[in-house]
Amino acid sequence: MGRALIDPENSFWRNAAGVVAAAILIPIAMVVKLISMPFEKPAKRTAEEVAQYLRGFLYESGGEWDWDDFTSVPLADPSLESIRQRAASVELPITEQGRRTLVALLGEAEAASASRRA
Repeated sequence: MGRALIDPENSFWRNAAGVVAAAILIPIAMVVKLISMPFEKPAKRTAEEVAQYLRGFLYESGGEWDWDDFTSVPLADPSLESIRQRAASVELPITEQGRRTLVALLGEAEAASASRRA
């Protein structure tokens, strides 16, 4: 495998080229992402999946990036999107009030899951 674009073992000129390439490519990638964001489709998650994200965060059983994934990706279902938005608005680090809010949202997600199974 080749060396990194910017590496102490590279020559000065190769590292300089790496810095210039990064300075050009990173802003371009950010602009492309910002332009494409309005055209991205919201995620199709079930009420049970939303409940799993909430449970995982409340009981610290989720993955390292699960909460960020949940709060950052809009959902297609309006009722689940409302739950996601309210969960995302809880201040971190979580307080007792925030925990109560998330427990209530978990109850909403579980109720939605149960009603959709019936």
